[in-house]
Amino acid sequence: MPPPRRSRVISVAPGDAPEAATPRSRITADGVDDATLVSRALDGDRWAHEAIFRRYVDDVLGLATRMLGDASEADDVAQDTFTVALSRLDRLEDRTRLRSWLIGIAVHRVRRRFRARRWLRFVGMGSEGEIGLFELASNGASPEVKADLALIDGLLRTLPSEERIAWMLRAVEGEALEDIATITGASLATVKRRIHAVEVRLGAMVGRGTS
Repeated sequence: MPPPRRSRVISVAPGDAPEAATPRSRITADGVDDATLVSRALDGDRWAHEAIFRRYVDDVLGLATRMLGDASEADDVAQDTFTVALSRLDRLEDRTRLRSWLIGIAVHRVRRRFRARRWLRFVGMGSEGEIGLFELASNGASPEVKADLALIDGLLRTLPSEERIAWMLRAVEGEALEDIATITGASLATVKRRIHAVEVRLGAMVGRGTS
């Protein structure tokens, strides 16, 4: 399997989450939809395995990079995600939801990284190389947006991992609320509560109202 490629990073500001849901099934230049791709992979088609990786590696790697703020850790998460996913494709019940399923596997591995970081900090071995949304912001981001991102980074590092993940899936990755519930294994009400809790704190920090 080829190494993951780095994803394009999106500049965000608090409360700017897109309303449109991400399409459940993607059809790319090869003309094969996700459900067909999964079926072919389950039949042993090696091209289909590689096509799944190529189709979604940027999504998975980008998410892991923005959540973890560490390129090396993100690369490991992406590799683990596709290794696990391609060995467990038979467990994917709705083959049109391949992307959400992959993101869910990646988020599970991100959670494990967050837990490991907490332990390392506890024993005085926390990483000093972690970068945040400010460093990942696109070059075209305005000074005002970058200033907000720096404040957001500081807050995110103090949050429980479940709140951090839910908010980033919504505000940074643009996932639909229903998909976030599926990805994180939480109820829709819990997802909304977690996101709202972060938005309230962000609103107080940057002086913006919350919805």
